[in-house]
Amino acid sequence: MSERERQSVHVEETDVQSGFLCDEPELTRFFLEQALKFEKSGFARTYVVRRDADDPADFPPVLGYYTICMARVNTAELPEKIGTLEPNSPPALPAALLGRMARDQRVPRGLQLGEWLVGHSARRSVCSLDALGTRCRHRHRIYRLRSSRAFPRSGTGYETRAASRIR
Repeated sequence: MSERERQSVHVEETDVQSGFLCDEPELTRFFLEQALKFEKSGFARTYVVRRDADDPADFPPVLGYYTICMARVNTAELPEKIGTLEPNSPPALPAALLGRMARDQRVPRGLQLGEWLVGHSARRSVCSLDALGTRCRHRHRIYRLRSSRAFPRSGTGYETRAASRIR
């Protein structure tokens, strides 16, 4: 993004009423109709990046968001490129799921908000995974983060950090 560091915070009522608008209607609809419900229920966490005092006044109040939650990944579905599991591995592993991610279409692409959102969601989920004793992250569909190279549009959807369980 820019030289200053952005902050992400939990979604609030004022965020979903801010007029967020994404290029993908499904992501706009999720943010406006589901994100706060999931947050309040504890089903998932949605983090927003808000416009701050240093941003131009014509920026939208919410620049972008991402949603993460816990999931379960069947070890039989893990791709070979991840490696082999230890013989006594469980049939499923806990994982962090990157569910939704989007930026408001009025935010200029040159700010690299997509990269920032991907990186921040990854760092936040790694902290959670360390606390839970697992290393697997899974991603849902990633929509048109045109400038993002962190998650390619094709692939398995699974990735891991180095861990003794998965090599």
